[in-house]
Amino acid sequence: MEYPIGWTVYAGSVLLFIALGFRVSKPWPPGLRRVLRCLAVATVVPIAPAGAAGDYLVPAVIVALFEGVLQKSGDATAALQILGISWGLALCVAAFLAFLEERRGPRA
Repeated sequence: MEYPIGWTVYAGSVLLFIALGFRVSKPWPPGLRRVLRCLAVATVVPIAPAGAAGDYLVPAVIVALFEGVLQKSGDATAALQILGISWGLALCVAAFLAFLEERRGPRA
């Protein structure tokens, strides 16, 4: 029963983090704001398998930190690959959003 409760708490925390991040980054320049928002979401949303058999799904950033820093024999490569792919996709989304904004032209 703790697993669903933990995911519910994590999902609520992610939504709060994203909402606060959007509010804090509002006065920043549009290009920087877009890239950092996409990278922040791409850091906290992806999940990765954890445990020896990979029978649990855990946020990828937590797996990468735990396996890479706290475990002597930990292997964080799977989580780091997932994070790398999500960061690459986030940069592509940010570039696409910039393209759409440039194409739309200045706002009235």
